[in-house]
Amino acid sequence: MSDIFLSYASEDRERAGQIAAALSDHGWSVWWDRQIPFGKSFDKVIEENLAKAKCVVVLWTRHSVESRWVRAEASEGVGRDLLLPVVLERDLKLPLEFKMVQAANLADWRPGQPHEEFKRLLKNVDSLLSAAPANDAKALAENGASTHRDSNVDDNSSPAIVSLRDTKSKRTLYLVGLLVLPSLIITALTLGLMNWRMPTRVEIDLVVDRVAFTVSGSEPVPILDKSVSFRSLSIESFDSIAFKAAKLLDAESGAIVKGGEDVVLRGRKEDLPIVTITHDDSAQETSGRLEAISIGAGTQVILETIGGSGLTLRFDGQNLTPAVLPLGVFRLDATRTIAQGELAEAKQRAADMIAMRAELTQDSPLIEVRGLPQSLVLTLTPAQNSTIHLFSQAGAQVRAIEFTRQNQSGGREPSLVEAGELRYPDFPAKGKVAIDSRDHLGFDQLDQFFISQLTLGPDGKNMRLRLNGIAGNVQTSAGASREDRRLTRFDALWYGSKAAVLLSILVWVFTVTAGVYKVYQEFKS
Repeated sequence: MSDIFLSYASEDRERAGQIAAALSDHGWSVWWDRQIPFGKSFDKVIEENLAKAKCVVVLWTRHSVESRWVRAEASEGVGRDLLLPVVLERDLKLPLEFKMVQAANLADWRPGQPHEEFKRLLKNVDSLLSAAPANDAKALAENGASTHRDSNVDDNSSPAIVSLRDTKSKRTLYLVGLLVLPSLIITALTLGLMNWRMPTRVEIDLVVDRVAFTVSGSEPVPILDKSVSFRSLSIESFDSIAFKAAKLLDAESGAIVKGGEDVVLRGRKEDLPIVTITHDDSAQETSGRLEAISIGAGTQVILETIGGSGLTLRFDGQNLTPAVLPLGVFRLDATRTIAQGELAEAKQRAADMIAMRAELTQDSPLIEVRGLPQSLVLTLTPAQNSTIHLFSQAGAQVRAIEFTRQNQSGGREPSLVEAGELRYPDFPAKGKVAIDSRDHLGFDQLDQFFISQLTLGPDGKNMRLRLNGIAGNVQTSAGASREDRRLTRFDALWYGSKAAVLLSILVWVFTVTAGVYKVYQEFKS
């Protein structure tokens, strides 16, 4: 738990870091870094840290006054009497609801330099943090005193209750036992069921430009259901790229290099090497084919479209060796690589660049790619203008999945590009839930959860996917508003067995009617 929750707009990250460091130098713990762990819902992490903080410092700028997140966090601070606002820009117009809260003016504050307003801020933080335990004790004392006073009232009133016993006590007993008590039980049970969320089977259709997931299950999953033809293929995070060249030429001079021997390119992770394969004739639509890639449980996969020009596939957590089948003479451009064999003797454009034309031998027509231990990145531009199925019909079982991308300011935003749809296949009468493209979508506690369909559209701009499985937590959020999309136990009863619910209502009506009739008979007699 952190002492201070620092609220700010992502555009003010640098100033926020300076203030966080200055507060930390005084011995306080500060939560301000919004980097969210993989597989975690970002709004859940922020909410947990905000709820545990003893002090909320809000940095007001022209960016943060427009931020729904910052305003929501400031409102939480006001509601708990923990807000300490700080103004970082001159002549700033604060939101109306926060104008009554005195703010520290740090517009001209610089780290390490004396500043009276900053001293006053430190004093207020210290006072607020020091007062927190005392406030808790005071609240506990007041609760205890209240309980004591209530017990005195009960004691004083006990003789009066005893003295009111008369011939109507039996009628009161029937009223409570046969009329009020069943109603209270039914009401409490209904409210409990309506608030008792349960793991829910969902089916979701989405259109996204980025998806990240972790594979689970016992069987390997093929990415790229079958080989995919490409116009260009770039390879990063690789250990080696090897092939046997029947013919090898310098791309600039056309000079022939001896062929028939193995050619090997090696890359070191720290050098950020990259190799790109295209057709020697730029007019050709197809340069080669990328064979299907089999991935196992625990592998983290990130798929991201690149403005309609290609698809990036990143794999972490498994050693992969995909195969590439070039068609005819191909061009190979390598940057920051180490050449071995025939290619090491070829003329280079620069110290870290190689540009060659090559044709493979008939007995060895494949380029063998070996990724780095636990990592490989491929970026391909599809050749054909048609839908590409990234999974087979069996789909892929996953244990974690998220739909976010990095925005221009370095924060995270939803990667949905169109409105989506959520359904409850076990309870079709429940109806569909629309998911706005601006909504953050979070999943957790997945059980038998599958990506049953994942395709890249013909334009290459987005991916369509369908999810199906049981989730212990399903949430959508827009700004500070969050919706729990799991079903309740009452939903399961109502949509799964309306007959049982209606029977319970009839039993309750009968019980109440019998109680009213009995009370009537008692008064009549």
